[in-house]
Amino acid sequence: MKTRFRRILCPIDFDRISIPALELAVSMARQYGGRVYLFYITPSVPTARQSAEIKKVTTDSLRSVARK
Repeated sequence: MKTRFRRILCPIDFDRISIPALELAVSMARQYGGRVYLFYITPSVPTARQSAEIKKVTTDSLRSVARK
């Protein structure tokens, strides 16, 4: 029985060390016709304004990585 990876969750922290894991996830998704879902945990911050700013930067960064 051939294992198929249709959904691959790939945690990322935007560090260059996480790029090989992302490349492997993309390779596996291509091989098996799957999708890669990027996962990032936003740090807790004291104010709602800071939280909104971090969320925007994180979202923009994730979109940039996904386009590449």
